[in-house]
Amino acid sequence: MRYFKKKENQRELLFLGAIFLYLFLWAVIQPYNVSPDEYMRYDIVEYLVKYGKLPHGGDPEIRNATWGISYAFNPILAYMFMAVFVRITMFFTDNFNTLLMAARIANVLLGTATAFFVLRISKRLFVTEARLLFVSLVCLLPGAVFLFSYVNSDGLALFSTAWIVYAWTRTLDEGWTWKNCVLLAAGISVCGLSYYNAYGFALCSMFFFAATSLMSREKRWDWKFFFSRGFAMAGIVFALIGWWFIRNYVIYDGDFLGQRTSNWYMEMYAIEPYKPSVRPTFQELKKTILDMYLYVAKNYPHNWILTVACSFVGEFGYMDIHMPYWLSKTYFALFGGGLLSAVLHWKRLLYFRTRIKIKTKTSLAGEQAAVRLLIFGQHWDRRGLFQISMAVAMVIPFALLTWYSYASDYQAQGRYLMPMLLPFMYFITRGYEYLAERFVKRETARRWIYRGGAALFAVFSLGTYLFVYLPVYIGWE
Repeated sequence: MRYFKKKENQRELLFLGAIFLYLFLWAVIQPYNVSPDEYMRYDIVEYLVKYGKLPHGGDPEIRNATWGISYAFNPILAYMFMAVFVRITMFFTDNFNTLLMAARIANVLLGTATAFFVLRISKRLFVTEARLLFVSLVCLLPGAVFLFSYVNSDGLALFSTAWIVYAWTRTLDEGWTWKNCVLLAAGISVCGLSYYNAYGFALCSMFFFAATSLMSREKRWDWKFFFSRGFAMAGIVFALIGWWFIRNYVIYDGDFLGQRTSNWYMEMYAIEPYKPSVRPTFQELKKTILDMYLYVAKNYPHNWILTVACSFVGEFGYMDIHMPYWLSKTYFALFGGGLLSAVLHWKRLLYFRTRIKIKTKTSLAGEQAAVRLLIFGQHWDRRGLFQISMAVAMVIPFALLTWYSYASDYQAQGRYLMPMLLPFMYFITRGYEYLAERFVKRETARRWIYRGGAALFAVFSLGTYLFVYLPVYIGWE
């Protein structure tokens, strides 16, 4: 048994090493600032290295002349992490490209750590080799790989969602031990300092904890247990990230998220076409959300829905390097098949379980006799609550992007949906697992189907790198 465990650990280490190398190859080949706003993000890293303190979002040294703002209005934990790598590298060289790669390496490591969590999650959620399909879908989706190849905070957001889901999965078998409570609180803290589009996982964590601690334990509605664990987790989260929002409240005159202040700076300092007052939104134009979904903007090849979908699967650079449309459609078809199966099997995903307890009862004759007392009560199963939480966490990023594009700033970029990656791929994998169980009777055949599916998505990803992404930058001067 120990031998097989050792072999499994070796395979996992080999996989993580391969993921690191693969992400590194995506990062090392691209020049500076050919990915979304990398120059604005790297400005913050340089500021942290130069001054050793947190910047004001409106500091002229990092404020972009076009947009009138900086990314320092948003949480900057990712850039703080990158600044450490840059600072260490500066002991050996001051070459700009090397320092840039040091910052990107931090994101590559976050991608590798995300893969680590995904491996752990897969083993807790899938007893079959469907876990191979799940790991391949999450770790090798071109759009997700690209996210870890340049300077941004989106990678940290995705990493934090994997951390949180891992904490959820541990409670399915172990319950809310103190270790799992601390693990979840730490994951929520990282999420809170990553990117706002991942905040749905913090909300779903509160629901998942409350529902499972109150409704699925043997002692139901144990408020003492709920409040002791809940307040402890809230205290950890506040201790780890409260300083950021207090700081915002102080320096931005009560704006603890910094977004109202960011809009004011944009209105004051952005060039005329980019001022919020000049750019009418679909909401201001009295258009519907459906109108926005179907609108084809200038320089976009498709309507909002299709553009978001294509860029979620994989569009690179400033969304000017496209995967072949036939490959994107292949992804859509395969995703759709898995999701449809999951929806059709919704009762297996969202279910109650009736628990039966065995008690000892004394008979009227005074003799001890073991009597089965069937005590029926509707107890939510933890896995059902887990899957509800995953479903909500999957929908929230799409709802946030929809509303932001409709009411604030038109953005048809799939990277804003990336926090939904794990639950999205989970339901796709579960859907295919249900199909295999129904139509493929032999376990050996099902294993090869899962292996073949995982290999197929690996080939798609590698082919995208070799024939779409890499050729653009070979020979770049």
